[in-house]
Amino acid sequence: MSKNIQSKLLDNNAALMVFSILGAILIWVMVVYNVDTIVPVTVSNVPVSINTADSNLTRLELYPVTDGEFTVDVEIVGPRATVGNIKREELQATVKLNNITGPGTYDLPIEIVDTRNRDVEIKASLPETISMRFDHKETLVLPVTIEATGLEIAEGYLMDQEQVYPEEVTVTGPATEMQEVAEAVVVRQFDGKALSNTFSEELPVILRNSSGEEVSSPYFSMDAETVTLTLPILRKKVVPVTFDFINIPEGFDVASLVYRITPEEIEVAGPVDKLDSFQEMHLGYVDVRTLAPDINLFYRIKYPSDFISVEGIEDANIEFFPDTFGETTLAVESDNIYVRNLPDQYEATIQTQTINNVTVYGPAGEVIELTNQNLVAEINMANVDITLGQVTVPVTILIPGHSKCWAYGDHYTARITIRERND
Repeated sequence: MSKNIQSKLLDNNAALMVFSILGAILIWVMVVYNVDTIVPVTVSNVPVSINTADSNLTRLELYPVTDGEFTVDVEIVGPRATVGNIKREELQATVKLNNITGPGTYDLPIEIVDTRNRDVEIKASLPETISMRFDHKETLVLPVTIEATGLEIAEGYLMDQEQVYPEEVTVTGPATEMQEVAEAVVVRQFDGKALSNTFSEELPVILRNSSGEEVSSPYFSMDAETVTLTLPILRKKVVPVTFDFINIPEGFDVASLVYRITPEEIEVAGPVDKLDSFQEMHLGYVDVRTLAPDINLFYRIKYPSDFISVEGIEDANIEFFPDTFGETTLAVESDNIYVRNLPDQYEATIQTQTINNVTVYGPAGEVIELTNQNLVAEINMANVDITLGQVTVPVTILIPGHSKCWAYGDHYTARITIRERND
């Protein structure tokens, strides 16, 4: 800078004033940062740690009811250069739980620690205490009951057992509030329209006391706050009770058998989409060979899945009237024993001379006139494995010309000898 310019600046009062101010600021800054001045600083929003595993709480079986995260503002005094650099995460704020003696609400002091152990003084925290409530924890498992009002069922339909899923809820909360909880319910108001289809809806679970008043608390927790209510609506229908005969002897007239089914028909209720195809309640099969006078067959009725009996009928029976039967014991002679369906490469010789003790049932007037010559024993080799030599094979007893009579039992046998043909 030339001497002329310097001279002009020194002669300019305004310029001198600016230089003076800048110099003063520079000197102040140097003093501030080079002199160890003690100043207060506030660190905001320091998180508060609560040790709920504290041995005192464990011994008393208490837990903190008050929920939420707490923070405090911490005032620190120390050298400007030190406190100005303190970060929130370098401070540790802890609630002291030493004074808790039982359930209740406590104003708990907060202890602040500088984790870096710097030469500073922690003056205070705002707030100085935290209000917390402690209580015993109680858990109840309650069945969910249903409260439906205005419910009507359409004519020709019925409602099966109402259902909720899940069937029970687990409620946990402070013992003080939990002592009021007596039941869990779901409530559904219907508009009076008659139901003809299954109803299903998700509904909130309501807690009530023993007086039926609703109980609530922000401190309650439930494993299921809603449940699904299902009202199964079934359509009714009357169907006959039936059975079928099996092992009917050739030529036998099953229509000649006199019997009674009790009940003859039943009223069932089932899902609308399944009921149309359901035409009968079939008990099973009756083997004609096992029929005898005074027989009474009992059955446990097996309803299809999702079907019920409107009248609650569980059993049925078939009674064959004894006064319509007669009985005799006869024998089948060898000349009335026949072999059928033997393959052409084999021949059979009948060794049995007589099949004795054949019990025959039928109308009394007809049975009494039967003789041994009326009975035929048939060996059907289509149902027998071919074995060469003398073998014992089952026989079927027939009574040709007597369609209302039958031989009792399926235990009759004969001995035959089977050999290969030589021709």
